[in-house]
Amino acid sequence: MNNRAQAGLFASIFAIFAAAAALREAYAAFITALLALTGLGTAYLWQHRVFRKLTVERSLSQTTVPWGRTVEYRLQVINRKLLPVFGMEIKDEVPTAVQFVQADRVVKVRGLPRAVLRDTMTVMWYERRTRRYLFTAERRGLYEFGPGSLTSRDPFGLFPQEAEAVLEPCRLVVLPKIVPLVGAEALDTALFGTRPREGWIFTDPLHKAGTRPYQRGDSARKINWKASARHLQLQVDVEKPAFDEEIELILLQPDRARWWEQNAANRLELAIMLAASLVNRYGSFGQKFRLHTNLASSRSLSSSVPGNTLIQLALLQNFSLREGEKVLLELGRRLQNAGRVVVITAGEAIPASWVLPLRRLSQAHSLVLIHVGGGEGQFRLAGIRQFQVDGEVKWDEASQFDLR
Repeated sequence: MNNRAQAGLFASIFAIFAAAAALREAYAAFITALLALTGLGTAYLWQHRVFRKLTVERSLSQTTVPWGRTVEYRLQVINRKLLPVFGMEIKDEVPTAVQFVQADRVVKVRGLPRAVLRDTMTVMWYERRTRRYLFTAERRGLYEFGPGSLTSRDPFGLFPQEAEAVLEPCRLVVLPKIVPLVGAEALDTALFGTRPREGWIFTDPLHKAGTRPYQRGDSARKINWKASARHLQLQVDVEKPAFDEEIELILLQPDRARWWEQNAANRLELAIMLAASLVNRYGSFGQKFRLHTNLASSRSLSSSVPGNTLIQLALLQNFSLREGEKVLLELGRRLQNAGRVVVITAGEAIPASWVLPLRRLSQAHSLVLIHVGGGEGQFRLAGIRQFQVDGEVKWDEASQFDLR
């Protein structure tokens, strides 16, 4: 029997009881039955209007956050009527990849990628209530919150009211983990160890890209004393190059990679972290860069905007859509003015079909090949600057990349 039928049954019983009590002149029983009928009617009317002029809003303190950053989740309820709302239950679907500090509010089902955030709230007449929760983003990616629903129950439990999709879905982008690069200076050297010296022809002193901490060997003329006083340590100006040298980042997954296996997924995550760390390094120097990859993405994003590169890396999926050889051949024909090309690949070995396209790229551009995974003893490509990065370390435990 549903709630409506139960309410009708109780109303009929109380009505019959009230009529019988009136005929027998049992005034106490009559008044009791009448109060019960009045209570049922009041509860019905109350619940019928409980969600009118009621607004529920969910917001995040940030929509794009670095890995490991704490985000504030705000839930605001506004009641714009004289009728209060008692014991309203709010449910919102949240991703399981974020960890709430108030873990008792989140209900998870093992094996499912979605969890439910539950809370109960009482809102009086013309009142605004706000609840705040903190969570930590523990894995890169695109996460969706919502939709959310409301449930209100009367004291009799006969007239429950539900409102679906009252919380519109919102998205959160978690950027990849960025770690220090040990020996990253080796990427700026030529094949035989020479390093281009910095001079007036390479930088424009009138075009400053920001400041960075003072390092041994920096010219005293570049010290920014105002920034140094603000940061309480010496800061030097970062000058943009006199010409816009673009760095082409090519992130490739080998053909026929078993991306569903844990080892392959871990190597790929390390490769994405390495690419993000390089982007962070180049960005601190004010250099332009573009990302090319054969991996699928959660959504399309312009690769010509340098500021979108970290977001592109955050949205990448584990599986590839194109063969790496075709991507290298196409870029070899298309890249004309690239100053430097950095190829990052993750896998047990570099496919033999990539050797010829890589050699062609190295003949036309300054090429660096970074291989994540495979361990020692991998064959090296003659004439190409190649670095090997350990791919056995778990990505969430990696604290640095050693490129020496």
